[in-house]
Amino acid sequence: MIKKENWSEKEAIDFASKLTKKCPDIVIVTQEIGYGLVPIDAFERRYRELTGRICTVLAANSDQVDRVVCGIGVTIKGGDTK
Repeated sequence: MIKKENWSEKEAIDFASKLTKKCPDIVIVTQEIGYGLVPIDAFERRYRELTGRICTVLAANSDQVDRVVCGIGVTIKGGDTK
């Protein structure tokens, strides 16, 4: 979706903020794209940066953030404290 929209950074951040306010119980799943080599292509670099900014806003506005790597889930924000 991010690649197709061609948003400015402000538009992307506004979208993420509005989404979390309008749909507070939503579950959002994203792919990890921040590891590895930085793309040579300017569009791909911008896409990667914008995706990171959006995920940062989503995480900041979320009660819980989980990261799953190789099938192992780790809560990095919120969650049960039992």
